[in-house]
Amino acid sequence: MSRNAGIELQELRTVSPRKQAYHCQQAHGGITGLISGFSDMKELFQKIADYYDFPVEEILFCTRNTHRVDMKSLIDSELYFDDFIFVHQKRGEERSGTDSVLGLTLTDNGNGYTFIKGIQKRSLIDQSKEIQIGDHIEKINDKSLVGLGHAEVVNYIKSIPTGNKLVMHLVEPLKTLDDVINCAMKRINGLLYDFIEIYDAELCEMRCSPTIISLLKLIRLYIHDNNHFLNPFTANKLYEITLGKKNPNELAAAVDSCELEYFGFTDDFLIELWGIVSDAKEGRLVAAGAGQDNAN
Repeated sequence: MSRNAGIELQELRTVSPRKQAYHCQQAHGGITGLISGFSDMKELFQKIADYYDFPVEEILFCTRNTHRVDMKSLIDSELYFDDFIFVHQKRGEERSGTDSVLGLTLTDNGNGYTFIKGIQKRSLIDQSKEIQIGDHIEKINDKSLVGLGHAEVVNYIKSIPTGNKLVMHLVEPLKTLDDVINCAMKRINGLLYDFIEIYDAELCEMRCSPTIISLLKLIRLYIHDNNHFLNPFTANKLYEITLGKKNPNELAAAVDSCELEYFGFTDDFLIELWGIVSDAKEGRLVAAGAGQDNAN
């Protein structure tokens, strides 16, 4: 179907809800759902929140066809019939920064949340690890910005007198698989063996989803048993290939026909990988993880 066969969400406020169903998944992992019956961004967010049974206020933004925090894939006013929706939620932790906001590009999700879309290179904020693309600006100097569009937030920032202290309270999205691996790998110059020694504490600190934790534990076991090194791109490639396959045979064929063949992954490893991702899609992984945690 043509990519031009899409809908402008902001222009559908006065027409009947959309009957087209879209596949949807939480960006940090979980079951795949079908979302329909919405005519604008607020209704889309509410439908997603109702399906996954969490407050709509937890949604920061949605991306099309990728689970990454990719502002080029941001869903703001248009959906195509074949788009796959990934919903990004609050991590539930606030961080504060006092850097100048010069060099930030802001946008909003159409439902009252403004977040950082871009950071100018070589700016003060570009050098800070405390402020990242995708972070929701919840407050500035104790003034709540929830409910405001990004233009209103920009105007408020400009109204603050030069030289006055500016404190931003930020809420970041839940981490995805590649976020976690990249974060640790940057600190240890690319050696996953070193990453293995610290990743348990890192995962606890980042409050990662059961899907990510299970995948990384599987990778750790494989490295110990087979004396291989994996970089974050390899791990993320495995994850993405698995998501798009219907059965373990398709997964094995896909791995054997791409650059991952070099690593010589065993059939047992691929079967375990398939099982973890399948359990996550069906919601079984969360329940199983909870049971194990209680048992321990």
